[in-house]
Amino acid sequence: MAQLLNNSNNANQIYGKRYQQHEERFMAQEGEMRSQKASIQTIENQVGQLAKMLSERPQGSLPGNTEQNPRGHVNAVMTRSGKTTGPDKSDSPPITETVQTETSDEVHARRVPASTAQPQEPVADYTPPVPYPSRLKKQKNDEQDSKFLEMYKQLHINIPFFEELAQMPKYARFLKDILTNKQKLESLSCVLMNENYSALLQNRLPEKMGDPGSFTLRFEEKSKPSVEDPPSLELKELPPHLEYAFLDEECHLPVIISVSLAKEEKRQLLEVLKLHKKAMAWKIMDIKGINPSFYTHKILMEDDYKPSAQHQRPLNPNLQDVVKKEVIKLLDAGLIYPISDSVLHCMVAIFHDMIEDSIEVFMEDFSVFGSPFNQCLGNLKRMLMRCEETNLVLNWEKCHFMVKEGVILGHKISEAGLEVDPEKVDIISKLPPPTSVNAIRSFLGHAGFYRRFIKDFSKITRPMTRLLEKEAPFVFLDECIKTFKQLKQRIIEAPILVAPDWVLPFEIMYDASDYAIGAVLRQRREKHFRPIYYANKTLHDAQENYTTTKKELLAVVYAFDKFRSYLVLSKTILYTVTP
Repeated sequence: MAQLLNNSNNANQIYGKRYQQHEERFMAQEGEMRSQKASIQTIENQVGQLAKMLSERPQGSLPGNTEQNPRGHVNAVMTRSGKTTGPDKSDSPPITETVQTETSDEVHARRVPASTAQPQEPVADYTPPVPYPSRLKKQKNDEQDSKFLEMYKQLHINIPFFEELAQMPKYARFLKDILTNKQKLESLSCVLMNENYSALLQNRLPEKMGDPGSFTLRFEEKSKPSVEDPPSLELKELPPHLEYAFLDEECHLPVIISVSLAKEEKRQLLEVLKLHKKAMAWKIMDIKGINPSFYTHKILMEDDYKPSAQHQRPLNPNLQDVVKKEVIKLLDAGLIYPISDSVLHCMVAIFHDMIEDSIEVFMEDFSVFGSPFNQCLGNLKRMLMRCEETNLVLNWEKCHFMVKEGVILGHKISEAGLEVDPEKVDIISKLPPPTSVNAIRSFLGHAGFYRRFIKDFSKITRPMTRLLEKEAPFVFLDECIKTFKQLKQRIIEAPILVAPDWVLPFEIMYDASDYAIGAVLRQRREKHFRPIYYANKTLHDAQENYTTTKKELLAVVYAFDKFRSYLVLSKTILYTVTP
């Protein structure tokens, strides 16, 4: 260690001497640069004075008075070309004149005729000034900069390693580890590798095999459908109103049926399902594929056709017959074509004669309904027969047979009417208060799914929707907490919405506040009002400035537009708020 420190001190002395030499060289170069800068400044001052004198001289005109020739007694004049004017003095010997130019060191001699005049001074050749001298200044500066750059490139500064580490304390431990582990670093490390580690490193790649000749391939036996080879399935736990039943004696091919069925009703149902069990699938092998004619259609279009699309609107029973007659006329005339290019249209094409009579279709889901039991069983049998004819296969887990209630599209449908889904309500009731803007959006999104069940939904949620405005500070006040709890309670206690009775008249009631409007569609049944639909909307800034009368009229327009599918060709009673 002492020897290492001694070597370090010697290295420091050598580095110090080199550093002093470089410092002296750098100071000399800096002095030279200062002197060059002073010379350049002097030249610039002289050029500036010369330019000032030239600018003060009048340009574009000759002097008014002719100047007298100081050599007016000369009798002869010789031009540059050698031509002489004046008295002929050919007897005089020629005079040789020597002229030295500024741009070259060479001396030229020319012969001039003799003259009695006094000897003339040597005349220098005229050199015109350089046009636009400023453009040469940049070139000159670039040359100087390049010289300075070359000088800096040759400049090297060496700093002792220990002095450099002294400025970086966090590397002190690193240096200590290097010094203490010096012997370990000098020795090479060996890593043992087994034969399975890397075939590339051991150069033990297998040789390329030759042609094996003839060979055989094993083919798996084609799996049989579930009817012939029932699979073993894991049965999940069902809600209390459902139970499993089996279509064979060995408890295979399960189906889900209602618990409330009588013994005879259950026997009749299972008999129908066993007869048409090919319409259901328990494994992928059971899927056969639908005929493409149900979901493809070729339409011959004219060359100059223009595509157009219209929004779909639900139709009430009073309007369906009117629209159906018009559609049939257009189909017969060849003006419109039925398009079956989606799942919904495929289902409609398969059950076209059963829809709204015994089946309701929504996308790929459908429900078979009927009352009493025998009528519903007959409708179910027709549906299963149609599935077998068209190779439409039903997923056994999603088929619930002969149930009196069920959850469809997040709503519980029963004999009583339309209710909120208890599972979704349970999730909403356990949500904590929002702590950010995204959390508010998420909560209002869940709660807004059931806004048709909640009266004055927009009015209740106003304190929370203000926090969603642009550049609004997020401050969840006590008013927002109160709104949050009130909205959850309204969803838990949501009323049951009844299905519309198309024979009875509809009634509309509306209301308007400073920042929201709302309406309710209802019907009177057994001397009681039954709600069908709650609708509400938040006003924007311009609508908030409306008068009270205009806001109420806006609520009326909104209600008729929202409930349009119910009101067309139906008797409607509107209850006004003010006389």
